[in-house]
Amino acid sequence: SDVLGSAGAAPQSLVARVGANAFNLLLMDVAQPQAAVVVAERLLQALAAPLALNDRALVLTASVGMAMFPRDASDADGLARCAEQARYTAKAAGRGQHRFFDEAMNQAASARLARESDLRRAIAHGQLRLHYQPKLDAASGTTLGAEALVRWMHPQRGLVSPADFIPLAEESGLIVPLTDWVLDTVCAELRRQGDAGLPMLPV
Repeated sequence: SDVLGSAGAAPQSLVARVGANAFNLLLMDVAQPQAAVVVAERLLQALAAPLALNDRALVLTASVGMAMFPRDASDADGLARCAEQARYTAKAAGRGQHRFFDEAMNQAASARLARESDLRRAIAHGQLRLHYQPKLDAASGTTLGAEALVRWMHPQRGLVSPADFIPLAEESGLIVPLTDWVLDTVCAELRRQGDAGLPMLPV
C-alpha cells in the first residue's frame, strides 16, 4: 500500500533517503503497473505545490523512476538500480516526469496520460453527449422515466465506448467533473422541457 493510503504500515519502513536529494519509496502489493503510476503522479503533484519560505514561493520538482518486482529485478538492490536508471530517463524527459525501467510500460503509461488529457478536454469543450434510454411499464407500454447515458464524441476517433472512458475517468478522478456535467445537463434539459409545458419524467 502507499503511504497516503495505509493505516497499518509504519511510514518509516516505506521511504528511505539514499542520497543528498534522492529517496526510495517501496510500494507493497502492487497488482498492476498502473497503480504505481497513480502514486507517482500524486507524489509529483504534492511536491509541485508551492512552499512559502521567507515571503517567497518555492516550487520543487522531482523525477520518478519505477521498477517492478519480479519483472525488472528479484531483490532490493536490483530494483533500486533499475529504478535509478529509470529516474535518469525521467529526468532527461523534463521536469516532473516519471518513467518505468521497462520501455513497454513507459509507452502504456504515456498512452494512458494522453487518453486522460483527451477526456479532460472532452469534459471542458463540449464533446460529451447524453442519450436517454426510456424506462417502460412492461404491461401497459407507458413511459415511466428515462436513464441518462453519457457518450463521448471524439473529434478524431468518433463515438468512444463508455467501457473505454468510464474506467479511465474513475481511475484518474475525472469521474467527478464528468458526473457534475451529466447532472447539470440533465437538470437543464428537464427545466427546458418543463418551461415548454412538456411532462417532466424522472431521469
